[in-house]
This record gives sequence, structure tokens and C-alpha cells, in this order.
Amino acid sequence: MSRYTDAPTRLDPSRRRALLFLTGLALAKPVGAIQPLPRDLPSPSAASELKPYDMIDPPVAGDARHVRLFFTYDCPYCRQYHNGLVQWGQSLPKPLQFTVVPIITSPENDNQTLAVYGRLIAQILDPKVLPRYDLAIFSLLQGDTLGQSAGVGELTTSHVLSALVESGLAADRITGFLESEEMDALESRIPNHAKVISTYQIKATPTVVVSGRFAVNPDHTNGNTSQFLTLLNGIVSRAIEAGGRHGAA
Repeated sequence: MSRYTDAPTRLDPSRRRALLFLTGLALAKPVGAIQPLPRDLPSPSAASELKPYDMIDPPVAGDARHVRLFFTYDCPYCRQYHNGLVQWGQSLPKPLQFTVVPIITSPENDNQTLAVYGRLIAQILDPKVLPRYDLAIFSLLQGDTLGQSAGVGELTTSHVLSALVESGLAADRITGFLESEEMDALESRIPNHAKVISTYQIKATPTVVVSGRFAVNPDHTNGNTSQFLTLLNGIVSRAIEAGGRHGAA
């Protein structure tokens, strides 16, 4: 397995944490309010008592044609649903635009922050490697799906850089990017991955937000994957029929 162990100081955790605070990062809710879905989900008989979705009030301006998947790499339910939701999102009809957004639930969570850094680098250098990068980071933090190996506990810069290389990016391209002015622009985007929690009123992960108005997570369907996708399809159809009345793309 290839490794990339030259860890640039530009990804030092203290620098990232200072960046988050200096840019005025303010989470609307405490970290404990953003939780993965509970293991003890309600029984199917309770489905009728569940709300089919949460309404975002006020709607997010400019999101009428956007569908966004919000997740964290340390959430087991995000890992369980990730591939299916990404494939679903990529199949959405135009003019809808699907975006995958990893979130940072706390400026103290270096694992989430480092993982977001890496994903943004991959997205800029070659978006085609993102599925492999996501898989690598999920595995690093949560272990393999068979439970034969545990996660690393603390994600390091070396872990992230190795994941980028193993995803298909050349080490020299990564080094060149880290030393470029583009890296400064990337760093300025990091706080947005925390601010979206309040903007989109995210209560659990994973959450899919349609048209900046409808927020849906698997808890709305008792963790039933098939019903979850059916619900999402219905909301998407409703958004398309609305014809962008609630905002411009």
C-alpha cells in the first residue's frame, strides 16, 4: 500500500482551529445536537407517527435547483447510506444539481476537519477519485466493514495524504497544490462546512436537503432504505413541479 508521509505544516490542526475561529465560525447548536441516527430506531408500526421531512424555515436562498447530501466520515449511518445516496443523486434529472457536502460539527474535531481538507483537494484536482477517497476515509475512521480491523481513532495528515494517493492522485500533484495559492483559497472554504449546520438546520447525519426547503434523514422512514429513497423521489418530484417558485438557482 502506497504511503505519502511528507506532512506539510499547512494542514497543522492548530492552524485549522485558529482559522475556524478567526473567520467568525459560530454553530447555532452545540455539538451534541448533531448526532448520527440512533441504533434503536422506532418499530415499523410507528411509521405513521413520523414526520415525512423537516421544513427549513426560512428556505435557503438560491437553492431551488439543488439537492445536497450532508454527512460526516465518523458517522456509521453515513457510511451505510453513502454509496446508495451518491448513486441516487447522480441520477437526478436536470436542472437539479446534486452536491455531496461533508460537515464539521465542531472546530475541535480534527478528524472531520482533516477529512474535509482532503476531500476538497481531491475535488479540485480530480473529482473522479472522490468515491475512492470517501471509502478510504470511512475505512480509516471506522475500520473495515467486516469488523476485522478498528479505525485509527485519530486521523493524521499522513493518513489523509496517503488516502489521496491511494485514491489515484499523484503525490507530486498534491505537493504542488499544497504549495500553491489555491491552497489559501481552499482554506477559506473550510468554515462553510460547519456553518451549513445552522444554514440547513441539520439535526442528524446523513441528511439530504432538497431545494433548500426539505430536509430528510433516514429516521423519517425508520431506517428503511427503500422507503427513504421513495420519500426522496417524492420530494424531488414536488420540487420539480414547484418550478423554482421558492428561489432561483
